Amino acid sequence: SLTELTTRGGLGSLGVDIDSSNPPLSAPVGGVVTPGSIVPDVTGFAGGVFLTSGATGNYDQILVDPLGPEITSAGPFYSYQVTALSEGTGTIAFHDAAGLDVSGDLVFPSLGSSMRVDVVVPEPATLSLLALTGSALLRRRRQMPRPE
Repeated sequence: SLTELTTRGGLGSLGVDIDSSNPPLSAPVGGVVTPGSIVPDVTGFAGGVFLTSGATGNYDQILVDPLGPEITSAGPFYSYQVTALSEGTGTIAFHDAAGLDVSGDLVFPSLGSSMRVDVVVPEPATLSLLALTGSALLRRRRQMPRPE
């Protein structure tokens, strides 16, 4: 998410890379990166895999029209889904956020801080206990006498 937009008139282009190689996460599932709500025209957006397990997203108004719509608000720039590859803790870090304002000046927008990620896989015994509890409750419910 773009957390702050302090440029004059908006951003004509924006590119952001996210590195999630430290936590045990996959690259974007299917290589799909979806533009967020601040992207004014999806035809100006391109996204994909960054390094081996991160994501990249770029918006450029020139891809739409030289005078095309600009990013004028803060909010979600893009999103993607990942798969947990193993149990562990890590950090998702934002890299290389840069854009051009309407005057053509290079700007470095604020994206917020890195995020800590904890991936926990329930052990099979926990799942078995949950299944046994559920079946016991269903059996008890069937055996209860019905009021007349």
